Amino acid sequence: METLPIDAKSGRKMNVDAVLMDAVTGTQSTDAQTGCETRREAAETAVLRYSNGDGRVLLPALLRHVSTKPEAPVSNDGPGFHSRTVVVMASVFGDCYDMGKNVVAALLAALPWVRVIDLGVSVPLYHIMDAVHTHKAAILGLSALITPSLNQMALVAAALQENGLAIPLLIGGAATTRKNTAICIAPHYRRGPTIHALDASRALAIVSILTGRDPATSSADLITDIQEEQRDIRNEILRKEAENTPSDMSLISIEKARANKLSLDWSASNPPPLPAFLGSKTYGSSINLDTLIEHINWDPFFQIMHLSGTYPHRRYPHIFQDPVVGLEARRVHNDISKLLTHIATEKLLAARAVVWFAPANTDNSDDIHIYNSELRDTPTSTLHGLRQESRRDNDNSSDPFHCIADFVAPIHTQVQDYIGGMAVTSGLGLADLLATIPAHDAYTRLLTAAAAECLTGALAELVHAQAGRVFWTPAGSVVGCLQACAELRLEIGGLAWREALKADGAGRGVLRLAPCFPQQPDHVEMRTLWRVMDVELHTGVALTETMGMRPVMAVNGLLFSHPRSSCFAVGKIGRDQLVDYAARRGESIDAVEKWLALNLE
Repeated sequence: METLPIDAKSGRKMNVDAVLMDAVTGTQSTDAQTGCETRREAAETAVLRYSNGDGRVLLPALLRHVSTKPEAPVSNDGPGFHSRTVVVMASVFGDCYDMGKNVVAALLAALPWVRVIDLGVSVPLYHIMDAVHTHKAAILGLSALITPSLNQMALVAAALQENGLAIPLLIGGAATTRKNTAICIAPHYRRGPTIHALDASRALAIVSILTGRDPATSSADLITDIQEEQRDIRNEILRKEAENTPSDMSLISIEKARANKLSLDWSASNPPPLPAFLGSKTYGSSINLDTLIEHINWDPFFQIMHLSGTYPHRRYPHIFQDPVVGLEARRVHNDISKLLTHIATEKLLAARAVVWFAPANTDNSDDIHIYNSELRDTPTSTLHGLRQESRRDNDNSSDPFHCIADFVAPIHTQVQDYIGGMAVTSGLGLADLLATIPAHDAYTRLLTAAAAECLTGALAELVHAQAGRVFWTPAGSVVGCLQACAELRLEIGGLAWREALKADGAGRGVLRLAPCFPQQPDHVEMRTLWRVMDVELHTGVALTETMGMRPVMAVNGLLFSHPRSSCFAVGKIGRDQLVDYAARRGESIDAVEKWLALNLE
């Protein structure tokens, strides 16, 4: 069994570090109360750290240690069973991402005073509440990857309030922040504390404090600090609204924003490139996983594993030389490389991809109209855009107010423009593969999920690059030159474009933006993309009720060819654009407001 290094001087800045170390190593520590400047620091100091001999533990090392402990059979009359703190955990309804939640659940389960009830992913409200009552939960933890899940978290918070409960509600996941927890979730649950945990280390620290295992910080002190901070966040918003009556004085009108939109050259001397085919074409079973492994970007993997080097060792492969995390980074890289080879050899995961092109033009209302023929007489579908309205620091600024519709030629120019789309996954078979790994082996389970995510990221970059360098051909060539091609292959166009990808990145000017990106924060637009591309039919990737993807290891996006297409953030929008947008979508203002709550001033 791997022994975790312990150093009371340098490794235990917080009591919670010692508590965790004692729990997972079975050692008895004598911890000094050092380095704790504030109670907030106690809840946020990273427990999961490791270095070469300085006593700190990193996530992979701790997971490996926890994973060596066989899962004990559940017994209702076992020693200490009824005295253990019950923590119920779930990814909320419609949200299928659970890597972070699973890490927290595995580490909490290693604590002898905690019993974890993990409900899985996309868990309905009634199931969460039933588990809270049935298991007499002391803490409820919710996870969210996508921003629409904040609404689901708010519904759970309201249900806790309505049922007269006062247990701590722990909020985490990529979609969550301290600010949106204070604004969107906490106000629905006044009886108990709603606490945001930035990552696994914070979650462990917070649970240790809430369960009274950190002598330096009491649960009451932590809750008081957090609730005071949340009141400060809400009061600051009220103060700004009072100073800027009406509340959207920081915004300009949608009419003025459109009058100052991005102006592009659509003259005959600068025609858009022509797609090699129209409609959807798939890669099917032709995708070789070995090819994807060659093109993995390893930096996101080390982020998943909570390994971050310091300059000049931040990025792969330089991270291997980092004096703190270098050895651990090399070890996990070796482990996942072996796993990827095994997955590719045994074909344990399958990859699918679809690419789509269609004639498209815009009108004057920020909509992109899609046509099924070059006649362009009647749109068959419409993609709705949102435009920036935030006032510039300098009112005389010439900076345009962007919308994704700006990147497609207006219909009045009579320019025949096109729009593209793509969706990829390497997560087919992941659920079955995870089912073969023991539930307590959190390290292997995390590596396996990370392997699927790395493969999907590599496939997305390859397909994006091929779309820009091969399928969207230079102006003057024949549109539809690959129309008769039954199935796309990564080899189409030769290997030169893949070498160019390594040199200067994907796409050759082709921008990939997904509905749910800051450029179009309305996740509902994914339904249109799924419909026009037949994504589920071609790739097996389905949308959940809240616009999550299943399997979650998937990437999608719209493709724009104009060389001045760029990334931007819509940011806050005013009531005028909300009303206009709802009318364009043909939906009620209340329905649209639910999806755009974080963007409303």
